[in-house]
Amino acid sequence: MNLRRQSDDVIIRALLPRDVELFRSLRLQALEDSPDAYVETLEGARDCDWEARTGRLFVLDPPTSVAYVALVRDLPVAMIIAGHKDHNDSPFLAAMWVHPDFRRRGIGHSLVERALAFLSSTGQKYVSLWVTESHADVFQFYESLGFQRTGAKSILRSGSEITILEMARALSKI
Repeated sequence: MNLRRQSDDVIIRALLPRDVELFRSLRLQALEDSPDAYVETLEGARDCDWEARTGRLFVLDPPTSVAYVALVRDLPVAMIIAGHKDHNDSPFLAAMWVHPDFRRRGIGHSLVERALAFLSSTGQKYVSLWVTESHADVFQFYESLGFQRTGAKSILRSGSEITILEMARALSKI
């Protein structure tokens, strides 16, 4: 079973192949709310083939990526993606977002914990992610979960002046 109860009204579960509209809806909300936090743009996401994109999460067995969603009384409020290409080849967290009305309730922590558990179960030894340089609160959140800045930096996307910084941590017992 892929359900995990966060509290009396929050459920965290893996995205399922039939959850195309759920995935699309959460991603578009995230891009509308925080356009400077993601490489992808809202326009690009709107033009995306969501059937194919969702399907790519379920192509391999065992899976190399997974998306988790948080639901509050069936209302989608958060998501995260975790994945890796091959054994210990670029394990990552991405697309993390919690609806502003549901932040600071432990939902993000639970999503990250679940994503780290997935990566650990696939034999990964470390994980990295990227954070927009100006998002001090996001850095604090990930630092509270054991992530540290690596010193690597990049531009958010082509044509952007926004800088993103890499954070990473070992995957040990969570």
